[in-house]
Amino acid sequence: MTEALVNDIIVRPARADDFDFVADLMIRALTPFYDGDHYAHARRIFDAHMAGGVDHVGQFSVGQHMFIAESDGQPVECHSCCQQETGDCQDQPSHC
Repeated sequence: MTEALVNDIIVRPARADDFDFVADLMIRALTPFYDGDHYAHARRIFDAHMAGGVDHVGQFSVGQHMFIAESDGQPVECHSCCQQETGDCQDQPSHC
């Protein structure tokens, strides 16, 4: 996938320069509900995506694929798809 444009929103694969946005979003979205190091979680799944989607660290996942939605050139949302060992994919919207 390269990019898709729908109603002035561009959806594209995450790039290296998206990490700060992804980490900030995950920290803000997850902290009120879950304990843990959300920055480290963001780093792990982002790094797996950037390494071609291969997840060497996940307990039950073998792949991570992350997408960014942009409006007016600014990231507004991220979405992560986690490929399970079973071959299924789990959506992880909003908090990636």
